Amino acid sequence: MFGSGLCIVHHGTIVVSPKAKVGKNCRIHPSTSIGDYNGAPTIGDNVYIGPGAKIFGNISIGNNVAVGANAVVNSDFPDNVIIGGIPAVVLSRKSSFEIGVYPENILEN
Repeated sequence: MFGSGLCIVHHGTIVVSPKAKVGKNCRIHPSTSIGDYNGAPTIGDNVYIGPGAKIFGNISIGNNVAVGANAVVNSDFPDNVIIGGIPAVVLSRKSSFEIGVYPENILEN
C-alpha cells in the first residue's frame, strides 16, 4: 500500500511486497526491494530510499528518514535520521528535508 505523493525517480526494477506499507511523499530509486523476508516493513512519510536499498522484515522506519544507496535495512529506525550501511545504522540525526532530497514546499501540496 502506498500513500499519496509517491515518486519513483527513474525507470528500473523496484520490488515491493503487497503487505508493505509506504507512507506519503516517499521517493524510491531503482533496484530496491521492500519486504517479504520475515515480514513486511512499514515505512513512514517523506522517506527517501536510495538506489539499491533492501528493506525487509517486520520493521518500522520513521518519518523523514533518508536510506542510503545499497543499504540493507532489517531493524527499526526512528524519525529524522539518515541511515546506511550493511546492516544499516544511523549515520546522522538529520531529516530527509535537512539534506535537501525534498523541496521545502512539499507538505503544502
